[in-house]
Amino acid sequence: MRAPYRNRFDPSGDFEARKRVTVGGYSFEPGELFDKTLVSERRLRQLFAQRTIVYVGEKPGAKLSPEEAAKDARAQRRARAEKIRPHTAKTRVTAPKGKGKGRAAAQRQAAKKPPRETVTGEDAIRIARAGVRIPKNWRELKWTDRLKLAAQLSDTPVKNGADVERAITEELERRGNP
Repeated sequence: MRAPYRNRFDPSGDFEARKRVTVGGYSFEPGELFDKTLVSERRLRQLFAQRTIVYVGEKPGAKLSPEEAAKDARAQRRARAEKIRPHTAKTRVTAPKGKGKGRAAAQRQAAKKPPRETVTGEDAIRIARAGVRIPKNWRELKWTDRLKLAAQLSDTPVKNGADVERAITEELERRGNP
């Protein structure tokens, strides 16, 4: 159970390093703004739980009010119960209150929602690559870090230093900042 004196984790918030941390080849000093695009939400949650990163401007030892602590404890108990019985939480069809009963109401509600847009093919690859951050000093990174970066940016397997150089420079030229 989470300690009641901690703020709730919100991945949309801005974070700063509380301790010195190195992530994705970047080093963040205490008090420096943390770039959350370098890590997955899961890793971001872990760093937050370890108190390696905190919200920008958070005072050490900031406490939740008793009402918030109780509400948070209830939410954690519910989450644990859903982990024990995940099939009941995910497959049960419930109708919104006051809008009819059963499956028919849920189907009407689902019909009102707009269809999801899916991106496939070249557009999906382009969007995924645009999210990869290429540091200005990429030539000074360790070999393994450069290799990982090139593998994210290339369709073909990256085998040696020439392939790494080619993949990263092609992506930089495509973005318009060589």
